[in-house]
Amino acid sequence: AGQKHCFDFYHFQPRIIKKQEGNIKQESILFEATLEDRLKKFQVGIYTGRSRGETNYIMGKIGWKRWLSPEMIITCEDNIKKPSPAGLKLLLDKFLSRTGLYIGDTRDDLLTVQNLNREEKSIRCLSAIVTGEHSAEKKEKEKFYRDKGADLVAGNVNQVLRLVFSIAEGTRK
Repeated sequence: AGQKHCFDFYHFQPRIIKKQEGNIKQESILFEATLEDRLKKFQVGIYTGRSRGETNYIMGKIGWKRWLSPEMIITCEDNIKKPSPAGLKLLLDKFLSRTGLYIGDTRDDLLTVQNLNREEKSIRCLSAIVTGEHSAEKKEKEKFYRDKGADLVAGNVNQVLRLVFSIAEGTRK
């Protein structure tokens, strides 16, 4: 977060690293903005292990603060930690939905969905795991997540969303 954002994100001033701009400034936005209007047609929530400040910063950077309600965002300040399914269940309850798709990129994301499906018999959530298209270990990650039972494994979030959109629009059989 650097000096500029550390207190806002984590509620302390850094003592060792004095860099003004943090690494968050260099984070790449992987979501294609051209998909935003199609995404808004769905109920969207976020369940993240990041802080509310960090999440709000990224939401502002990608423009989602304009349309995604803060009540649909679960962060570490909500005292729910993955792989607990409580965050997913809370979002599904807010959506008044018994089905969902959770897109993540870690083992805890997959376990969160699997725990929800095991604990809540009236809910079904699918897992979509994003491996990163350019990672050196992409093939190993794909195999790992398939072997662990992920419902969908993709190189990036845009591939997952395009598939969801095509199914919803009836253009994919």
